[in-house]
Amino acid sequence: MQETKIEVDSQKILRLPLSSSTLKKMNLDTSQIRTKFEQEGFIVLPPTPGVWIKDVSEIFNGNVKADKHYLRVQTEFGWNEHKDIQIVSETELFGETDVPWHADWSYGPGSYDGTILQCNFDQANTPTHFVDMHTVYNDACKVFGQAQVEGLRLMSGKYSPPEELAYCFEEKSFRYLKRNPKERSIVFDHPISGKPVMYFSPGTITNYPKGFDISKYTKLLDDNSFVHYWEPGQTVIWDNLRYHHRRSKFNGKRELLRIQFKYA
Repeated sequence: MQETKIEVDSQKILRLPLSSSTLKKMNLDTSQIRTKFEQEGFIVLPPTPGVWIKDVSEIFNGNVKADKHYLRVQTEFGWNEHKDIQIVSETELFGETDVPWHADWSYGPGSYDGTILQCNFDQANTPTHFVDMHTVYNDACKVFGQAQVEGLRLMSGKYSPPEELAYCFEEKSFRYLKRNPKERSIVFDHPISGKPVMYFSPGTITNYPKGFDISKYTKLLDDNSFVHYWEPGQTVIWDNLRYHHRRSKFNGKRELLRIQFKYA
């Protein structure tokens, strides 16, 4: 079988051939996808027939299992449950509400620091906004001075899921996460790239030092963000230690599948 080539353009899009069925059948050098992920932290796979979100997740090391809103597929033998695949839609995870700037799983145990989203359909035409927190770090150094920003390495924030997301979890899991907030440094060097990044997930941070003016730093997220509009079948992979994202309130039909995975 002839080797499948991937072209990588300057907009972080890995263009896969549309004639492929699945990643396994494509004789694809998946290491190139992982390398690009580690270098850039953000990849778009255009709509490719037969490439399912679970095929993409196998490039990495393991998926988190969800409590609720996971995918159930009916077969001739009964229901097949995919507890590592959550449904993000107007009737499932996050509903139609505004979702502020955040990093996925900021409050959770384990190193599930990667996310994959695959679009089934987006009749509401609702984009997702992303921001590279390495870019935010560099901008913050220009705006506030490198000494101030580097001083944030000694500060940390604590994270837990907001009350309005209680319906996304089983009650036992939700209360555990509320009782055991996750602590993360506000500035650190990325464990793979070594690049300095900021991390303060405004939508899930519950406690932070008095010396950290979160409103001023949140403005830098808006100033440095980019907008991604979804196409049916399109897949986006991003690094949650490097990227924050948000979504505005919408009205209409919209469904994406989500996997959170380990990569370190």
